[in-house]
Amino acid sequence: MHAFIAPLALLLERWLGYPPRLTDAIGHPVIWIGRFITFMETGVDKRERTPRQRRDAGLFTLGVLLLVTLVVTLLVQQALRNLPFGWALEILVATPFLAQKELGRAVEAVATALRTSLESGRESVSHIVGRDPQELDEAGVARAAIETLAESTSDGVVAPWFWLVIFGLPGIALYKAINTADSMIGHMSERYRDYGWAAAKLDDLVNWLPARLTAVLITAACFITPMPAPALPGPPPGAMQASTNPPMPAGPKPLSPAPSASSSAGRVATMVNWSISPASAPANPISSPATSCALWCSIAAPSTSCSASA
Repeated sequence: MHAFIAPLALLLERWLGYPPRLTDAIGHPVIWIGRFITFMETGVDKRERTPRQRRDAGLFTLGVLLLVTLVVTLLVQQALRNLPFGWALEILVATPFLAQKELGRAVEAVATALRTSLESGRESVSHIVGRDPQELDEAGVARAAIETLAESTSDGVVAPWFWLVIFGLPGIALYKAINTADSMIGHMSERYRDYGWAAAKLDDLVNWLPARLTAVLITAACFITPMPAPALPGPPPGAMQASTNPPMPAGPKPLSPAPSASSSAGRVATMVNWSISPASAPANPISSPATSCALWCSIAAPSTSCSASA
């Protein structure tokens, strides 16, 4: 049943997403989880406690969160399966835990805003990144958006869908509870270093396999994406030295100017910047599956799980 429900939930979420009006009316499952985490933190995380006591308090918070999530989703799943066509309702209930449509909207909004002005791009990207975007240039704004896409592809789409396939509705809900806890309290700050330790470690564990699956899927996508690649720099006219030997064909040039040249996300961001500002792109086109995929991701982000494609 899980294997039947999971693909349909993914397709339904890609088509409908989670309507903003519904969020305004009743909230969102991740918002409910976040409120519960805040409630627990208020009750058990006291500043005067020792580091060990605060770590135990964080472990207790995480345990209660997962227990409540498990019980609620098991009850909902059982109730739905006792109804005629309950499987269709189960698909509907699972879709809010996936985020491919909203993730695509957010990144596409940055690209659209950046075409208008740098300030608009900074304003748009500020909604999806934690850093201050005011010091970012055009390439930096594009890079920030794509880095968010790269990270969120795994924990917003692939990982929850993976746990939906394995354990059904309880699996995807438990994953989002862990991931939300890590986002809220799993930091190395003075406040959360001990209290958020358990959430951070468990999030690493449940993301270990899905993250690697994401890398495989991205790599595969790069080789099947039929899209012209952005231009790469070539030698300027007259740069080749005369030689008595036959000239050797020039090899592919590095992506330049690439932010974080050693980073795949940086390379993708450069190509997104080229797609937004064609005048900034170099003049000599060269085609490769990886660069084609990267540019395609920047344009078709709402339906693609593309992040770091080397």
